[in-house]
Amino acid sequence: MDEIRTFFLRFAIIILIYCNSFSCGGLDETEKKKLYLEAYKYYELNNRAEAERTFRRIYESDPSYQDTALFIGKIHYFNRDFKEAEKYFMEARELFPENLSPLLWLIKCQFAQQKDKTALKNNIQDYLKRDSENLDVLYIKGRISEEAGDLQTAILAYTQLKASSAKVALAYIRLSEIYKGDSFKTRREIYRKKIEALSRPDGDF
Repeated sequence: MDEIRTFFLRFAIIILIYCNSFSCGGLDETEKKKLYLEAYKYYELNNRAEAERTFRRIYESDPSYQDTALFIGKIHYFNRDFKEAEKYFMEARELFPENLSPLLWLIKCQFAQQKDKTALKNNIQDYLKRDSENLDVLYIKGRISEEAGDLQTAILAYTQLKASSAKVALAYIRLSEIYKGDSFKTRREIYRKKIEALSRPDGDF
């Protein structure tokens, strides 16, 4: 009986060591990198279903791998599943507190949901302490201040937004001039649309 027990104990230890060594079927770094590039390609092609499926394979193996959690959140955001998106943005923010992108997308998500304005205001304040010229955040600050009747704060936010937008527009103008050749026609058109958007009162930044 003791021999049988010893055998199974040794067998269990061997299995445990094997699982630790190979992550029980988890992805190694090469596989994760390959899948990440594949998922990003799907994302760029706006194939959100395949992008999420591929990013999720990485996430299930290693939730902290690069900005996988952020991308899954963005996919949910564009699918208008804001509650699920918020969860991933918060997780990405906890994983990488020095990266402002998760906080930016969390602010967008909270603004889209139009709930918990206190948390939204706090997040905007935290963001602007580190980047005082982000167009999206300044616009959202102006909007929520306007809705709350705080017109002075709204005016300040929109004034700062206007100044920052002018700088960005100048940069896009220069870039469109640089990419004049036929081989850069698509890229130049993108910059032209950016300039037009910035010139509109409610432009898409």
